[in-house]
Amino acid sequence: MCIRDSPYVIFGPPGTGKTSLIVESIAQILKAKPKARVMVTAQSNSACDEVGQRLLKYISANKIFRFYSPSLLNPDNGETSAVLRKTSNLRDGKRNQYPTLEEFFHFNVVIVTLMSCSRLVQLDGVGMNRNFDYIFVDECAAAAEPEAYVPIMGEFVIY
Repeated sequence: MCIRDSPYVIFGPPGTGKTSLIVESIAQILKAKPKARVMVTAQSNSACDEVGQRLLKYISANKIFRFYSPSLLNPDNGETSAVLRKTSNLRDGKRNQYPTLEEFFHFNVVIVTLMSCSRLVQLDGVGMNRNFDYIFVDECAAAAEPEAYVPIMGEFVIY
């Protein structure tokens, strides 16, 4: 069987295991290719946190970077995952603490909302899609079509 480098679409009604399949796929990718870099994105912070929390069953938290939307001004208000917050831009009680490039490339998995992923371009001015081997978009049907293109295109910076 030949696996091609093209987009794959997982489609199904709620509760059919689409997110579970994404998590398992990422776990298998990292098992086969421990240095692979994966971006996981979704339309909402809650969907991103769900994937992140499930991934913690398979990979270490220090290999995951959760980039939260700057709109989450208070990291203690319960809108963020306490476990993922420790490896995020809200770590150490600071807001929007960008990782250094060295730190950023230490992570195998970066989890970010569709619109906030464009802010990662600020790290190096290069399209972030060039720095990932795989991009997963969960809950894509909840997003507007232009939002779904942001992680794929990578070159756009939205302020």
